[in-house]
Amino acid sequence: MNDADGDDLDALQYDIRQRHDLLAAILRVVAPAPARLLDLGAGPEGLSRRLLPAGYDIVLADVARHGRADVVELEAGQRLPFADSSFDAVICMDVLEHVEPGERHGLVDELARVAAGAVVLAFPRANVAVREAEQLLARLFEAGTGVPHVFLAEHVRYGLPDAEAIAGRLRARGLGVAMHGNAPLGDWLLCTAVDAMFAMVAGDCAAKGAFNRSVNVAPAAPVPGQCYRVFVTAVRDAALLRRLTAAIGPGGLADGTAAATPATVAASAAALADLMSLSVARLRNGLAAKDATIEGLQAALVAKDHHIAKLEALVQEVARRRAGRQADA
Repeated sequence: MNDADGDDLDALQYDIRQRHDLLAAILRVVAPAPARLLDLGAGPEGLSRRLLPAGYDIVLADVARHGRADVVELEAGQRLPFADSSFDAVICMDVLEHVEPGERHGLVDELARVAAGAVVLAFPRANVAVREAEQLLARLFEAGTGVPHVFLAEHVRYGLPDAEAIAGRLRARGLGVAMHGNAPLGDWLLCTAVDAMFAMVAGDCAAKGAFNRSVNVAPAAPVPGQCYRVFVTAVRDAALLRRLTAAIGPGGLADGTAAATPATVAASAAALADLMSLSVARLRNGLAAKDATIEGLQAALVAKDHHIAKLEALVQEVARRRAGRQADA
């Protein structure tokens, strides 16, 4: 069951809210609660249980348990350990780009096999603008941490999925398919970069949460222009596809401006000012700690010199006494 009680969901990263808000809107049409869902590629946090509305019975599955007893462990490239039509809907969020290209169609077939009603996949768009945005983010992360970003490196290694090819695979299994853009690319890049800088400088601090709350001001809607991510929703019931179109929009992917919106630019500028203040404060604290350490070392050196002087005086006294005994003898 869902376990989102007490979470400050608006403080989550913009990208996470964007994909799960649209996912929730799609599921309200194609698999409304109560329903049994399979979250394939659930990850260590099981975000679907935190971010989807209450009422869903969600089975988490991944190629690793991530230390969680409630995750079904899968074997990559193998048949899923579930019977046909086991779930009202299967969701697979930002997973395909981490799967070997030769195994993607087989995985999509398995998702369709175990889904009684709907399959919802989401992954980054495979186009030049998205690849360039990811390269910028990867360079920022490596400059700040000294190591490559593991997930973004896999995007390059495996290549981003072809949305039309995935949709065609699902249609070949008799499902109707709709595609919707998600996360305006300019906003996605700016918000993700600012969140990453906060994480690298100050961790999950209050200012980081405040920035994310300022950009998570409305539920995600399909993006008419250039987007970071594509949702591919496949259903067995043609009437569901018509209802999805009526509720979410006709779908389709279009290229347009990738510039960030003025509101996002303003929020990011304010957040970067906060980040600068945090950095200056951390630098001052570091300098104060350094000064305190130096003072401590200086005190230790004085104490050491005093101790050495006492030892030298003691040695000299011993030498005098020895010389005196030799003279008496």
